[in-house]
Amino acid sequence: MAALASGHRGRHIVNAGNHSQRSSAVWRRPFLFAVFIAIAVAISTCLTAPSAYSAPRSACWEDHLYLGFESAFIGPITAAGGKVFVAGAGPFTGSPSSHAAIYVRAYNLSARRSLWENVWHPTGKDNWPTGIVHTPGVIVTAAETGLYVTGSIPDLGLALSAYSVGSGRPLWDDRCPIGSPLRGQPRGPNDALLALGHDVIVAGNCDPNETGVTSGLLRAYDARKGTIAWQVIDPSVTQLSIANDFTRVFDLVLDTSGNLTLRAYDGASGAALWETVVPNSLVNHIVAGDGRVFVAGSQIIALDGASGALEWTVTPANSVQSLAERRGRLFIAENGDNILAAAYSARTGTLLWQVNPGSETPPFTAEDVAAGRDVFLVAGTREDTTVESASHLVVRVYSLNGKLLSENGEPTTSKIDATVFDVAWAHGFSIVSGMIGHEEPPYGIREGVVRICGPTHP
Repeated sequence: MAALASGHRGRHIVNAGNHSQRSSAVWRRPFLFAVFIAIAVAISTCLTAPSAYSAPRSACWEDHLYLGFESAFIGPITAAGGKVFVAGAGPFTGSPSSHAAIYVRAYNLSARRSLWENVWHPTGKDNWPTGIVHTPGVIVTAAETGLYVTGSIPDLGLALSAYSVGSGRPLWDDRCPIGSPLRGQPRGPNDALLALGHDVIVAGNCDPNETGVTSGLLRAYDARKGTIAWQVIDPSVTQLSIANDFTRVFDLVLDTSGNLTLRAYDGASGAALWETVVPNSLVNHIVAGDGRVFVAGSQIIALDGASGALEWTVTPANSVQSLAERRGRLFIAENGDNILAAAYSARTGTLLWQVNPGSETPPFTAEDVAAGRDVFLVAGTREDTTVESASHLVVRVYSLNGKLLSENGEPTTSKIDATVFDVAWAHGFSIVSGMIGHEEPPYGIREGVVRICGPTHP
């Protein structure tokens, strides 16, 4: 399938990030004192992270995707070289005639300003971004397409589009034709698209052979040219999620018998390395790191990345909402009232620390996590009990050992019905994306929002 000519239209926006409406005992032996302090710190951070913090809130700014009387959102995030890139979509009218485009925006972090925007119309129906990644000089966005081709039943395909990092100039795009009415790419941030060297790898479900049969598709592109490097087409599976380490791609699929299977491929050639069936309670959450691949749902399992051999299994207090790996630690956000977030040893599965939100007023709900060089981020929403159905976006920044460093939860321009889609960390800045509602006309619609806070704790 040849790459198609680009159908984008671009426009520059000025200062979008500055919208006010949118946009007594003395220790005499230093050695014993040092040992005492080390033990005390280890105990204090082993199981439960502190519930209080003293670091001041960092300054935040926002940009919004507001499309009048119809809803929109901002979803996947990626950052490179002091810049952050997001993808959103809208307007969604909730009807067969709905035609939501993909909005790709770039921002300068330190200057707090927008750089460029491109609006992409892969199809004549609704489109939904499922990932955005960067390779040297190139930004690539993946999209689920054709959501309302057959009325309220989606008939889905997938598409990719590449842009110049510096200017936003479209470089290439490609589309996999729509097949039978089956599930398209997963709607989780960056779990359908990843970058590996100069290549980007996408997973989805479409009809690559144009035979009217939907297949699971795993495809690698040269991000600079849009040419296909390798692909795996399997009509017997539905693609769920992908992850990668430095050399391998891990692919979570569901076969026609209902088996959940994790497959590993060589990232350069696409050659199959191994596959193994995993419990069906482990759905849609996968990350790789520390020489392992982790799959999570109601349980968390760790597999050796080279062989697929099972290393450990743990059952968290609640179902896993999101996960990330950094420096030998596996961080998770949990979907429940018992535990907000937790950290495990990536090597053994031992619980290192966790946060219990039960004593917090008002409550904080975790929706996504990310890990930076020395920090772990939890993004979610906090209820405002003074306003009916009110919630606003909150990002907490922890050290890798569980110390709460800061919390950015200043109310947005609206506090109604906030939802988190993605969170990221770059150069001391936290970036969160999602949706918020309206406290004034037009009621009932939601707009996309990206909030950038920092720099703190670089």
